[in-house]
Amino acid sequence: MESTTADSQTSNSSSLNQSLRLSAFDLEKLKAEKARRRLLSFIQATKSDYLADSFHEELCGIVERFHADVIARRRPRVIIVAPPQHGKSEIVSRRYPAWALGRNPDLRIIASSYSSAWAETLSSDVQRTMDAEEYNRIFPESRISGQFAQKTEAKRTADYFEVADRQGFYRAAGRGVGVAGRPADVLLIDDPVKNAEEALSETTRESVWQWYLQDLYTRLQQGAGVLLMATRWHTDDLI
Repeated sequence: MESTTADSQTSNSSSLNQSLRLSAFDLEKLKAEKARRRLLSFIQATKSDYLADSFHEELCGIVERFHADVIARRRPRVIIVAPPQHGKSEIVSRRYPAWALGRNPDLRIIASSYSSAWAETLSSDVQRTMDAEEYNRIFPESRISGQFAQKTEAKRTADYFEVADRQGFYRAAGRGVGVAGRPADVLLIDDPVKNAEEALSETTRESVWQWYLQDLYTRLQQGAGVLLMATRWHTDDLI
């Protein structure tokens, strides 16, 4: 009788442990699904120390709507204005491209900024996110050349990378750098001028405008979207 009771307790304990394991597995699946659907959830899943407030929540919602309009070929144009150190680049320039290419691996993105060095830094951050195991669990079908897509001919450099076996790519371009030959579904512009000193220069402002008009804008495909994010230093800026 004592043996039967002990066996029963062992069986119950085993069932409980299995139930807990299944619950943890289901919870991870739910988290991954939420990260696939919501940009803020994706950021929190791929950056464990990320702290969001109402500004970040609203900005993520704006970017999500922008993305939906791009996919629907509605030709969205979005301007985001905020002071420095508000976390704009983390959402728009570092995490959004990775999330967008996860959801739509054939998306073609051109991301630009005031210098090639900064544009390439942002590109490296996007690649680092897509290289991570957390990203692979959320978007296993979107891979770039690296640990999860070692046997691929997909190109990958500091300023350019392709999604393996798909049509999508990401091209980083500093101000004044031509992007001929690269069509874009999404054009991201992160601070086209570096600071107030540059913004006060009429020559620089005109140079930014001509670069946008002659190089960047001509790359847009039918229905493509433009997302311009900046700190405003002058009333005659690109915005």
